[in-house]
Amino acid sequence: MRLVALIIVALASAARGDFILVRDLELAGLATVTASAWDIGHKDALFDRDWDNIYRSASINPAIITVEFVNAQTVGAMRGLVAASPTEITLEAADSLSDLDTQTGSYVLVVNALRFEDSIVGWAEWNDTPVTRRVWRFTCRRLERDDYVHIRELELQTPEPVEEVWIDGQWVRINVIELSPQQAEIPIGQTLAYQAEASLSYGPDRYDVADIATWTSDDAAVATIEPGGVATGVGVGETSINADIGVVHSDALLGVRAVRPIDLNVGFIHRQPEYERFHVDFNGDQKIAAGYENQKHWPDPGELCTWTAHVFNKGDVPAFNVAYEWRFDGVVVHSGVIDVMNPNERVLLTWQRPWPADVVQTVPIDPGAEIYQPAKYERAVGYHSVECVLDPADAIDEPNEWNNRVKNYINAIQFHFYMEQHTYDELSNK
Repeated sequence: MRLVALIIVALASAARGDFILVRDLELAGLATVTASAWDIGHKDALFDRDWDNIYRSASINPAIITVEFVNAQTVGAMRGLVAASPTEITLEAADSLSDLDTQTGSYVLVVNALRFEDSIVGWAEWNDTPVTRRVWRFTCRRLERDDYVHIRELELQTPEPVEEVWIDGQWVRINVIELSPQQAEIPIGQTLAYQAEASLSYGPDRYDVADIATWTSDDAAVATIEPGGVATGVGVGETSINADIGVVHSDALLGVRAVRPIDLNVGFIHRQPEYERFHVDFNGDQKIAAGYENQKHWPDPGELCTWTAHVFNKGDVPAFNVAYEWRFDGVVVHSGVIDVMNPNERVLLTWQRPWPADVVQTVPIDPGAEIYQPAKYERAVGYHSVECVLDPADAIDEPNEWNNRVKNYINAIQFHFYMEQHTYDELSNK
């Protein structure tokens, strides 16, 4: 049995801090970042909060990164992520560049040659004795093979109040609680279980503290929260869900909306087998790229194909006895009933038939077009369509029916549209 006792000893009294957003301060003119010359990535990747970007020094080892703030910053912890080789990181600070360069006056050695392993987040903390200085310098020395220093992210943290908590028969120090999800929406009457993970300055040792945190909701008319972190939607609106252990605090935003009625949705239809896309040579007259002329792109006539429809219930209440139909060229070829579709559940519906025989057509050249090659023959399959329809008789009451069907023309050429991740995330939360 997991033994957890809520015995708390305050070790610091400073207000809760967090990450020092170096890149944001630089953009605001409140910090200057300099770095050894690089050949891959950019120095802006060093403090951009994106742990996938990279800075690589141009065969300069060690790589020196200096952050000069307009105002002195108080720091109690740091993290970093390196790649390609273990790397030693030394962190120094001073109130001026001259003191830092000469290691005199206000100079202080904060972290001395700490080994960071390849692709593992490294960490150090000194919250009990925080350091306040204006200029901070990372010296990053690659330890193996070549002199190209790979750094994915560096991070400075302000000191945070530390608590000691008795967990699993030992005292552990924490000053961070991370709640998940950070932002969520539920309908009235639905519950959501939060996860609460505590650590010391986002270090490697993590602790499940959902059962020992004190949970509160800023607006109980919107949502309530039970011990252990289970929230229940009460009324339409937004509220902050809070988790506290002594002076360590975290919160998350919870939205509550009205219950959505049943909303059946045919998401998309996927065909198998599928074959490699066309490789096009765009030099001059567009043509199939050399080496790909005889590559198979379509099923053979008579080849058995399977179409799979991915269907959903986007409402908040289950739908029962949902009828569906498969149609080929508008004619019903298969039908059935889904016993139950739970809220947001994905159901897969399949239908099979042989691929239709080819129709070979001569492709004429448009009048006035420059002729680089004689007319070609193009393999086509006519305009056959495959369609999946949910609730074809409209027996289930829905706010709209427009998304109850999807029709695919089986000889259509597929195009892919790409969306920047930030835009996708923003739209997903609407």
